[in-house]
Amino acid sequence: MPHGFTRTVYDDGYKYTMVYPPGWKYGDPRQPKVRKEPCVPGPSNPSIAGNHFFEPLEYSGLTDRQPVSAGSGARQGSTEGAQHAQNTVRSHSLRAYLAQAWLPKYVLGARVNQSVRYKWPFLPVLMRPPRARKLYLVQRIFDRDLRRAIVSLKEALGDRRLISTLAEQGEYADLTLPDTACCMLDETDAEFFDSCRLNAPSDVTKLLQAYPLRTVIKIINIFLGIANDEVCERLKFNDVNHLCPVRNAGLFDLIALPGSQPDELSLLIMAVSPLDFKNDDLEEFVRVGVPDGNLNQIGASPSPSVILWTVIWDMCLKYNCRYFVLTTYDEWVFGNLSADMHCASVTTHLRAPVFPGHMSVSARDLVRPCFPVPNVFESLFLWIFAAEDDQPDHILWPLPPDMPAPIKPSELSSLDGGLISLETGL
Repeated sequence: MPHGFTRTVYDDGYKYTMVYPPGWKYGDPRQPKVRKEPCVPGPSNPSIAGNHFFEPLEYSGLTDRQPVSAGSGARQGSTEGAQHAQNTVRSHSLRAYLAQAWLPKYVLGARVNQSVRYKWPFLPVLMRPPRARKLYLVQRIFDRDLRRAIVSLKEALGDRRLISTLAEQGEYADLTLPDTACCMLDETDAEFFDSCRLNAPSDVTKLLQAYPLRTVIKIINIFLGIANDEVCERLKFNDVNHLCPVRNAGLFDLIALPGSQPDELSLLIMAVSPLDFKNDDLEEFVRVGVPDGNLNQIGASPSPSVILWTVIWDMCLKYNCRYFVLTTYDEWVFGNLSADMHCASVTTHLRAPVFPGHMSVSARDLVRPCFPVPNVFESLFLWIFAAEDDQPDHILWPLPPDMPAPIKPSELSSLDGGLISLETGL
């Protein structure tokens, strides 16, 4: 019987093997078949400083995982075994931590009616002459291609171990995301999420900088061997709102990684408030085919997605940036632009695993059909690596094909409704 990919996780002393149906993709309502088997872990030592604890498990988000004992030396007799358990240095797979991480839930700010969104204003500063902006086609990034690229990157990087003794020394303070196996949400952070209120896009950016971005950058630093006391400016997200012609509008917030040249950016992240950019706006933003909106003559009642596409296109053109991310914290869109800026590729809007901060999240909570495989943190991990790749062919994640002329409707119908695979191109 043919089947799709297999995902294996370890949780609560059991091995869960999940076999996904053939052709399964993010959002597919079909559930995987789960096989539960007991496993015998090695000695545990939860007495780690702070709220970090390590189990003797090693697993990867997309490949089979086997429990291993992190200690060295064989145990002989009950006395030696007890001493071994007490002195064992615990470790945990860094790849597994990234695959099993989740985001704490925020509290929305006070509004009389949260279903009423902010009306996006007319922005004459974005007006351009006809044909000034030339985005001819938006095409889909398929989840199978994304999964394949992340698996290849993981295999190329190998794995690293999170060591309990280093956690005691504060070496992993920047790993602020909780996960299902080795990191709990700090009590101070849990109280913060209970009390803070998310209103503006800048509030989204603050959460991004403090949790997912901080964590993923730290993971990249560990893989690249960058020590805590070293500063890598290329891996530091900066506020770039001052570079955008739209100022103080409260519509979005912009941060970016610097490019290889002083006047360039490598990865642009646009944060929008979930109060003002709803699911239908996300659906419109990721719609494939010929863009419906006119990116040059923006009307008096502009579509939010048209405004965001306009700003992204302008920023990427001016600062030679080809990779971008749009996020509301809960939902994420990863995209890039062709070298000639005429073609864009985007994922669907991918849901982040967001749970209440005090919830005990298990590995089984992360395999719901509403969450993509790989998760958004693994996709962000890939996107940062791809954006920092200075090679013209962009091996990690290629740019969409150049498009010298606008696509005709007759040509679009032959491209399977505009859903164009990166493998086949145009």
